[in-house]
Amino acid sequence: MEKIISTFIDNNDNHYTKKMELTTSILMDTIREFIVSQYKSQFGINPENIDMYVTGFILFNMHRKKHMLKNKTKFLEYVNNDDISIEEKMYFENIVLYIQQPDFLTDEELEKFRACGVLD
Repeated sequence: MEKIISTFIDNNDNHYTKKMELTTSILMDTIREFIVSQYKSQFGINPENIDMYVTGFILFNMHRKKHMLKNKTKFLEYVNNDDISIEEKMYFENIVLYIQQPDFLTDEELEKFRACGVLD
């Protein structure tokens, strides 16, 4: 079981730490809250199918390197890859692209991609 260590300062400026075990439930709830927060800040509403976004978040973050955000060629390779799940693509398209809009895509290209799922 993984643990996190938190550091605190009491009223006498003494530092102390607390260890907390991270359960799967705590991690999943944290991811869920993070996604709801991101989605709500972008769209003003709670996401439907939150569990699909949680799955997509986990799968997307399992990539060691995020090459899909480096250039248009890598981006197109990623979005056209049939080995990427629907959940991961949904998370990428609806959350990652809104927050980390790649410099190599214009606003117009990005909106066309979101609307049609293709780029020229």
